[in-house]
Amino acid sequence: MVPLNHPRLTGSDGRVLLIFPGQVWYAMYMRVSAITLILFLLGRSSGAAGDVWTISAEDWSRPRSGAALIQIPGLRDAVIAWSGQSDARLVIHYPGGEEGALWADELMDWLVSLGVPVGKIVTSAGHSRNDTITIDLQ
Repeated sequence: MVPLNHPRLTGSDGRVLLIFPGQVWYAMYMRVSAITLILFLLGRSSGAAGDVWTISAEDWSRPRSGAALIQIPGLRDAVIAWSGQSDARLVIHYPGGEEGALWADELMDWLVSLGVPVGKIVTSAGHSRNDTITIDLQ
């Protein structure tokens, strides 16, 4: 048995720290659930297959966090529309080249953190404009 004053179980101030594996998963679940709830409460979109949302480079260049991302109308509306049709896919149309690919990859990572499974996200290079990304619900 490990004594409670063992360095791995105490914080820098000497308090006992007990972290169980289930607590980590529960915290991650609650974060995703909270973000999904916030998106739902911000308003529902009547998204239908074929809807397209645009995110400008100007909007994307702002500092990003979960709270800041849900303020970007195109992203918020796309996730809300997808949540109403979870069998649909979100297609990210991005400008070609390395910069466009990096932008699309980062957007995909954020969509996953907002609760969209990676298998429901598709990327498509060759968007006609270099200053926007569009998200299409299919």
